Amino acid sequence: MKLSKRCAAEFFGTFWLVFGGCGSAVLAAAFPDSVNALGIGLLGVSFAFGLTVLTMAYTVGGISGGHFNPAVTFGLWAGKRFPAGEILPYVVAQVLGAIAASGVLYMIASGKAGFDAAASGFAANGYGTHSPGGFTIGSALIAEIVLTLFFLLIILGSTHKRAPAGFAPLAILREPRPQHRAGALRRRLGPLPALALLGRADRRRPGWRVPVQRAVRARRQALIPRKGTTDMLKRLIPIAVAALLAAAVFAPVLAQEAEKPKLGWSDKGELAWTLTAGNADSNTISLANTLEYRWPDALFKFYAFGIRSRSDETRYFQVYDDFGDPVPDAIIEESFTTVNAERYVLALSFEDKISARMYWFGAVGWERNEPSGLSSRLLAGGGLGNIWYENDRGHFKSSYGINYTWESFTDDSNEDYLGGTVTADWLWKFSPNASFQTVDTLFLNFMEMGDWRINSNNSLTVQMNKLLALKVGLALLYDNEPATLDFPVFGRYGGETGKTVAVEADKLDTIFTTALVVGF
Repeated sequence: MKLSKRCAAEFFGTFWLVFGGCGSAVLAAAFPDSVNALGIGLLGVSFAFGLTVLTMAYTVGGISGGHFNPAVTFGLWAGKRFPAGEILPYVVAQVLGAIAASGVLYMIASGKAGFDAAASGFAANGYGTHSPGGFTIGSALIAEIVLTLFFLLIILGSTHKRAPAGFAPLAILREPRPQHRAGALRRRLGPLPALALLGRADRRRPGWRVPVQRAVRARRQALIPRKGTTDMLKRLIPIAVAALLAAAVFAPVLAQEAEKPKLGWSDKGELAWTLTAGNADSNTISLANTLEYRWPDALFKFYAFGIRSRSDETRYFQVYDDFGDPVPDAIIEESFTTVNAERYVLALSFEDKISARMYWFGAVGWERNEPSGLSSRLLAGGGLGNIWYENDRGHFKSSYGINYTWESFTDDSNEDYLGGTVTADWLWKFSPNASFQTVDTLFLNFMEMGDWRINSNNSLTVQMNKLLALKVGLALLYDNEPATLDFPVFGRYGGETGKTVAVEADKLDTIFTTALVVGF
């Protein structure tokens, strides 16, 4: 079947799904009462989503496979059941179909006097004030992860050749209801579509199962190749997890084979030291160490980093008499040391591959940055990651995690919260002895969405021999809501008053290092 015809089928299928499912939420989801006796409520909306996909599975399932959802398309690609070159056309067709359906639905809904799309929500997702139950984004995220996980598990499990015959239609047809009921926690009945017809019909019994069987056969032929498959769990787990990555940026997977890393223990140490003397005395030292143990499909890593920069300065103060006049030759000389930068980091992590393209990880980290107002930050969590490509010229990886953070600040305040991280890791080996790497991490606070941070660690490394390398690094640390620092208040004549003033720290810290790297 031509790709254009399959994309057209995805367009119409997604159009019908959004128009029917979201249309029921926008136009008919009011709960029945003494005034409105026709409202369908949550149960009706759930059935609407399931039945729209059911009808499209009959109609175009045999043409395109009836994905109607980028999560399904990405999941099938991750499980090697769908070609990477057709992901973008399918997703574009699905998005355009959803937009067209939304436009038609808006034209219908706006025909009612007093209709306001913004005030009604127009079947949009929501949390906080936009959640019917007032749930936070943390609750919404957990609900999305769990429900989407089982959404893909049901699809892949019921279509697998080892699935028990005769049970898949019952499981799938019931699946939309609990999903949309739970979805009321964090949505305004936005579409988390359930594919209503996936699986094996019982081929031994006639009757009502026969039309279901035909649609299932058509869908299976388009959705799943007839080639032999690997172990069921090895396919189900990465594909189900791939639903969490439906919003991730698509990147082509290079066909080049990755260079096999060295197994067992390895260690890399970095040392940088800068000393100045004369009118201004300063001393800066930076140390970093990465200890790893690697298995064929797993990696243990311990990372330690520290940088401290201090400067010795001399200040001169003029002495004044009681009338405010300077005393001749009465000058006070004071020497003091200022810590300009001080940051320490410890991190412990373990990651294990689920498939060639996915892995799970757990991590614990600690950080101190007192010049920025941070006395201690402890973070513990885990998540999932993608290996978009990995070969002897580099790699591109991304990871998505949930964590809990405990923080204490120099002003004696404390905070703890549930948060998340999104990381992008790109390594480019542009010559046999030189490479560039950037690791960018977004830290989120689910309890206060304005409190977010970005750490961008960039480095250029030149390998001199098997043991030694030179490394230039630039770390950019951005905090959208930095801590406050207390500074002393000086009097008119330069003396300290004993008072302090609170000043917000800078949002951006920049750390530039040049280090010698020793690897074992």
